[in-house]
Amino acid sequence: MARFSNRKRLGKFLLACATASVATALVMAAPKAAAANQGMSTAALMDTVLPNTVMHAVPMRDAVQYLRNMTGANIFVNWNALQSAGISNITPITLHLRNVSMRKILSVMLQEASPNAALVDYVSQNVLTITTRQEANTHLVTKVYPVGDLVMTVPNFTAPTFNLQNQSNTSGVQVSSGSSGGGGGAGSSNLFSGNGGNGTGGMNNTTESTTQRAKALVALIEGTVQPNIWTANGGPATIIYFNRQLVVSAPVYIQQMISGSN
Repeated sequence: MARFSNRKRLGKFLLACATASVATALVMAAPKAAAANQGMSTAALMDTVLPNTVMHAVPMRDAVQYLRNMTGANIFVNWNALQSAGISNITPITLHLRNVSMRKILSVMLQEASPNAALVDYVSQNVLTITTRQEANTHLVTKVYPVGDLVMTVPNFTAPTFNLQNQSNTSGVQVSSGSSGGGGGAGSSNLFSGNGGNGTGGMNNTTESTTQRAKALVALIEGTVQPNIWTANGGPATIIYFNRQLVVSAPVYIQQMISGSN
């Protein structure tokens, strides 16, 4: 019995040593890779492709440090917010990914660290912040998005009808693109008939107004980009349409989702 207990303790010790070795290797990995990325913004570094990332029960703090070392990115983790969600800096991370971007690795890491509590990451002032969605939602920023090209109205015209046969029969003369006279009356008909033959084409007045299109755009955003964040659904964020612009007050990660920058 004592021998079995000793083996069990030895197994735990070896596993701890192996985990510590992996963590150390990750923290010390490839400082030259980060040096090669000097001068790049943190937002650009998110697209850095890492050839081989293997973690087995690595503490989250070391997994984050690995990303710092491999890319040179400025990363801030709000450990207080994560701890309030039940996530510590030693929460184990296990993954095996090849030839994927830092953005994807981080996404998998956050999902691995907290399958239930929502974690978010966003870049602001060249710093990548990792925190809980609840904490991020307490910091609203306001941005203005020009949307004139999305809400402008284009009148729908009924295309005129080109009827060469009717014109020839009515005028009694040979139709020529250059004739403005030359005998015979041209009559009152026109080569281009439409809207009663007045030659102007018919205008369709059923197009949406600019205001209607703006309301539809706002509804689309509120219905697809984190619906619960908007005041229309009980959240803190707002969207106001004014003078062909959307004025959006929302957390940074929401702004990046709207602009497509993350």
